[in-house]
Amino acid sequence: DSIIAEGLRFSGHPEQGTKGHSMGALVGVGARDVRFARNLFVSNHDRNIRWREDATGQVVNNLVVNWGGATSWNVNNVSNPTSLPAIRLDFVGNHYIPGPNSLATAWTFFAQDGITPSASRYYLRDNIGPKAVEGNDWAISNLSRSRYGSDTPLSPLPDVLPASQVYAHVLANAGA
Repeated sequence: DSIIAEGLRFSGHPEQGTKGHSMGALVGVGARDVRFARNLFVSNHDRNIRWREDATGQVVNNLVVNWGGATSWNVNNVSNPTSLPAIRLDFVGNHYIPGPNSLATAWTFFAQDGITPSASRYYLRDNIGPKAVEGNDWAISNLSRSRYGSDTPLSPLPDVLPASQVYAHVLANAGA
């Protein structure tokens, strides 16, 4: 129920260059059972959310509006070098709405052969966005038919709303 919005673009970050460095959320290497539930992400150029290698977690019922950038990399991103440990992720009931800074044809879930750990597994269900189909062909081939791991104990999913109800719920409840 948090608002993660308008990351400072020209704040003096050493990597900002001429494009800025406006970021949402980054899940670090080896993080376990990280859950983003019913949050509002607005006008972050990138990391709406970015998952690093060897991480596990859940992205459930979030509303992401006006992500930046000219690629699918700027929405939910699970892409890192293939030689690193896998990412295991539940991605359920999220709603993505492009804005003036968004690539309107972006995949809402971005994974790609060659830059996503090859053993990664994702459970995707009921997401709304410009291209909310489970990603490109490679991402689809790495989907799990069940939640992200029978090999690890799973945190239960929170009460999941249908994606069609996320917009109204998040706007009414996110923030203080």
